[in-house]
Amino acid sequence: MSFSPSIGRLQASRADRFSTWLYRITVNTALMKLRGRGPVQESIDEYLPQFTKDGRHARMAVDFTQGPDEQLLRKERERVLREAIEALPPDYKIVLVLRDLEGLSNEEVAEIVGASVLAVKARLHRARLVLRGRLERYVTEVGVRQ
Repeated sequence: MSFSPSIGRLQASRADRFSTWLYRITVNTALMKLRGRGPVQESIDEYLPQFTKDGRHARMAVDFTQGPDEQLLRKERERVLREAIEALPPDYKIVLVLRDLEGLSNEEVAEIVGASVLAVKARLHRARLVLRGRLERYVTEVGVRQ
């Protein structure tokens, strides 16, 4: 930054205007530097479709069909469901997660947890009942608040 052209004027100006004068010189010098750079070129590659080796899309497009309020409600429901699952007793939670979320058969779940198929079915039924009760309570509380 070069102040030499303006030094003579500084001596003639009043002392209380020094900060304003220095500020303007700084701003003008910065603006001149920015003008000299030209427009900033942004790469558009990140916005273009990207594909895997087998020809499929590498990332899914954002779903713009849902409005922000619907997205917020969906995230809220997911959070409440996740918290309700986390609050289940361990024996019920593991069976529910393996069967309903991971999609394993009752026989596979029974083998993993070391229980009979009948015990898995009973635990799964009880876990679903507990979840239904907790989610029902949430839905009625939210309905009352609205």
